[in-house]
Amino acid sequence: MSRVHVLMSTIAPFALVVFVSAGMASPAMAQRPSPNAIDAATDKTDTALRDKLMAGETQYWNAWKAKDWATVRKMMGADGIWVDPLNVFSTDGFVKAVESGNVEFALGPRAFLRKPTADVAVLVYDVKVGFGQTPKADWPWLISSVFVNRGGQWVGISRTEVRGNRPTPPAAPPGH
Repeated sequence: MSRVHVLMSTIAPFALVVFVSAGMASPAMAQRPSPNAIDAATDKTDTALRDKLMAGETQYWNAWKAKDWATVRKMMGADGIWVDPLNVFSTDGFVKAVESGNVEFALGPRAFLRKPTADVAVLVYDVKVGFGQTPKADWPWLISSVFVNRGGQWVGISRTEVRGNRPTPPAAPPGH
């Protein structure tokens, strides 16, 4: 075997792996909705409960934005959890993790509800968030919230975030 042939037979598989990996990690591919996904506009669901829980989630996010931690704790329950891509927080751990920052948000447009039992509901919805000194709600997330009915009160005991691609920051002006 010639040196060129050995070199080419080594490089070709490596180049193929790099090319396929780059294609799989492409943001365009990661953000493309599936034609098999549920369409929020035609989803048959308990719209009254969905709307009630979404109103509660609006209250929850407004409490977070206002740093009203008593309301956040009440709405998560003492046994609540928040799951992000790297951590699982208890209610108190979540409050400690976010209490010093600022948040901005915009809920919707999609919201889905499933009710596996009479006292359990799963709400999945879009939210755009932003953090920092002057946050802008432009980072797309999908939240999955599990609620339990405790004596007629729906408590969101678990929230899991699935983060979309973070928006690219604007380019710095020339010369900066």
